[in-house]
Amino acid sequence: MKRIATTFSTLLLAMAWLVTSTMPAQAQSFTTEWEFSTAEGNLPSYFSTSNATRAIAYGVVDDGSGNLVERVLVASGPPYEIRILDASDGTDLGTLDGIGSLPTPNDGRTITDVEISDDGIIIACNEVNSTFGNNTATESFQCYRWDSLTDATPETVINYTVPDNTPNNGSSEGDYVGRQFTVVGSASDNSMTLLVAAIDTGASFVYRFTTSDNGQSFTAEAIERTGRPPSGNINGVAPIAPGASPFILNAINAAPTLYQSDGTEDTEEQGAVDPVTHTLKYFEVNGKQWITTFRWDTTGENQYAELVDISSGLDQAFPYGGGVTTPNFGRANGEGNTNGTGDVAVRVNNDNTATIYVLATNNGVGAYTTDSALPVELANFDARRSGDGVSLTWRTLSETNNQRFEIERAIDGGSFAKIGQRAGQGTTTEPTRYSFLDRAIPFGAETIDYRLRQVDVDGGESLSDVVTIRLSADRLQLLGSAPNPVKSTGEIRYTLPEQANVRVALYDVLGREVRVLDQGARAARQHSVSLDASGLSSGVYFIRLEAMGQTRTTRVSVIQ
Repeated sequence: MKRIATTFSTLLLAMAWLVTSTMPAQAQSFTTEWEFSTAEGNLPSYFSTSNATRAIAYGVVDDGSGNLVERVLVASGPPYEIRILDASDGTDLGTLDGIGSLPTPNDGRTITDVEISDDGIIIACNEVNSTFGNNTATESFQCYRWDSLTDATPETVINYTVPDNTPNNGSSEGDYVGRQFTVVGSASDNSMTLLVAAIDTGASFVYRFTTSDNGQSFTAEAIERTGRPPSGNINGVAPIAPGASPFILNAINAAPTLYQSDGTEDTEEQGAVDPVTHTLKYFEVNGKQWITTFRWDTTGENQYAELVDISSGLDQAFPYGGGVTTPNFGRANGEGNTNGTGDVAVRVNNDNTATIYVLATNNGVGAYTTDSALPVELANFDARRSGDGVSLTWRTLSETNNQRFEIERAIDGGSFAKIGQRAGQGTTTEPTRYSFLDRAIPFGAETIDYRLRQVDVDGGESLSDVVTIRLSADRLQLLGSAPNPVKSTGEIRYTLPEQANVRVALYDVLGREVRVLDQGARAARQHSVSLDASGLSSGVYFIRLEAMGQTRTTRVSVIQ
């Protein structure tokens, strides 16, 4: 992906870090790249007034001849289709083949959303178990894969019978899912991850799908969100990173909320995001964190995208330009949007801007680019836990001859070592902010110290104060084997929030205990135990952790 540079705040003096006064931020707005809408009088024929055109995706894909091209995909129907648009000007290039042969659920739609992975794989999914239907039989959530724009026979890669985790919705069907989903990562390195949230009123489950065979099939995980679940039958969910990572859920009339990977509620947004929004896209650029959402109302008066910086945390979100949005599709009395559906996609550019692709059901589609680097006005050097990593943020108010920042880390009181760097801004009086995500946290570490080494263009250096993160085992957790699969030996890792008697055992696929790996009283901290794979046959095994009256299970593969 291309990168959006940060524009926050930077103050560096020769030998000290000082904070003076906040510099005024440059005004921000959006430039229209292209738009096809009721407002412009050029609404495409595949739009209708029946709330049928609902989703948009952007990505770099194979055109069928091995050429990589930038395309925007629009999901519409019935009749169900995915339109292919040139990302540069919105030209309609036809439809994606194979959708006409896909089954249509009794309670739902053949497809309602489409996404593109980081390595150009196209995924479209159906909508099933709609509470607006009358069928009581659970139907499978199905997702289909295209490897290029000319694939005629999409491959079914997800066929999942959704459980009924919302028994109070008046239906015995499985959860209502599929109106919108999000894909991150790549099939080529098995990082591709798909998240979809249940959309019944009061639903509290998110379903995570991950792959181990390069996106040919996926394993499902049902994640219950703790705390009060947002209501409404339209929402958006976006992971912070591929795999088992924290995720943000945004639903109508509920603030976007960050959840840890296991569904534990973390942070609630405090008002920078309009409450009448739903779909959600999350992206990071140069360590900065952003979300964009779709704002709507049924009259058609408000149909646009919002862009919000969450680099300092979701509870300290700051809207782009103080509340600047993409142009309003409803500005010329556009068609009503009774379902309130719509979608957004993001392209990050080399010139430190971002292009937001917006689809407003019944009203149109367009591309809008920020006119400058995305700003945030903050003032601190801070470290905080972010999933399994540590997020560092720092800022200054002006910058003189600054070549770079080097990020240094010390583990458990040891020596500092460089773990990364960020380019400086040279000389500027504009606010600038920087961030860095340390994903490689050593297992078993108890304290981590961080500092910044600022290096001038002439070689001069100065050090920031040290910030410290104290790691603790705050819940019972089984982290599985490293590596996985195991060829000779692996390390099974688990955490205890309190002292407890522990039993860790290995089981085969038939549920037979193969061996006990660890047993006895253990202290409240992170633990690891060795798995010797010699004597084990190749195949899948299960690790079971029993402690504190609870059980945790994970899978490990052995290759001989």
